[in-house]
Amino acid sequence: MFHSDFFQEFNSLEKEIIESPVSHYYECIREIGLSRSGLAIYGEIIGSGKKVISLIGGSHAEEPIGPLFLRKLTVFLRSSHPLAENLKKNFTFYLAPHVNPDAEVACKKWWDEETYEYDFASYLKYRIRELPGDDVEFSYPGLSNSKNHGRVENLTMINWWEKEKSFTLHGSFHGLSFAPAAWFLLDERNKELIPIIKEYLQQLPYPLLDINRKGEKGFHYLAPGFSTYPNGAEMALFFRKKNDHLTASKFGYSSMDWIKQHSPKCRCFVTENPLFLTPEFERQKISICYQFQRHQKMIQKTQQLPFEKINEEFKDLGFQKNPIELQLKLLCFTLYCHLSQLN
Repeated sequence: MFHSDFFQEFNSLEKEIIESPVSHYYECIREIGLSRSGLAIYGEIIGSGKKVISLIGGSHAEEPIGPLFLRKLTVFLRSSHPLAENLKKNFTFYLAPHVNPDAEVACKKWWDEETYEYDFASYLKYRIRELPGDDVEFSYPGLSNSKNHGRVENLTMINWWEKEKSFTLHGSFHGLSFAPAAWFLLDERNKELIPIIKEYLQQLPYPLLDINRKGEKGFHYLAPGFSTYPNGAEMALFFRKKNDHLTASKFGYSSMDWIKQHSPKCRCFVTENPLFLTPEFERQKISICYQFQRHQKMIQKTQQLPFEKINEEFKDLGFQKNPIELQLKLLCFTLYCHLSQLN
């Protein structure tokens, strides 16, 4: 599975993918459906291998790095590079870099895909996040007792996926807003990937976000920095336990849930890398809920300030932007590990 030249091959692959011009993605795009506002959702099927891989990004509005990576990956796979040809021989890829194009339009107020330009102030002012019932990741129909019958974007993805008899692997590319490190959400059957991912992070070096959610919302602890991914049923249960039945009823299946209903043997993963790194002193075992509440209070406090002042405040507090190339490397390595496991 992880052969002797594993890292050498990955380094070559990573370089080619990251250097693939994202602008070339738009030269040959295929519409698979429309969003609520009538914007095109694009998807591409590449390769001829028996093992079928589904990769999506953009489910959450303020997480642009997954779509960026998947567009670069699509450009690379269209090429005749030997590594691309090898991947296409072994796998068939269903690639939908952005399943939420309405949200991407809103993102453009603070994020530039070509230049990687963004800052704290613009992000805080213009970021949007859909609430339960409108969350594209958790609006796939089929969950018992759910009143969520799916957004048009979800139905588009289902119609596209149903062309395929069975999927081997599904990845949903997400991100964190503020965190001190990366968090890896894996299928429990993929625990054997943990040592190789940790080895790669030590080489960078890059820390792990050690969170134990104790099964809450489906996050079951696997190892420091590694958990299982959430699911719609557990998300709904979390709110029912709080006697919030209205919110609970708004959760549908996640993309992982739907794919596994369609293809029970399919393994899934979710990426969670921070857009902004929190200060060094927070790189310790600390409740993510506490971090979130602390950051929310700080965000509310600073949002009324002029843009320049907001950016100064965050830098003075020790916050920094997580380098985009580093985030892309982590996404690339996560995918490469999962693909290598299938060979």
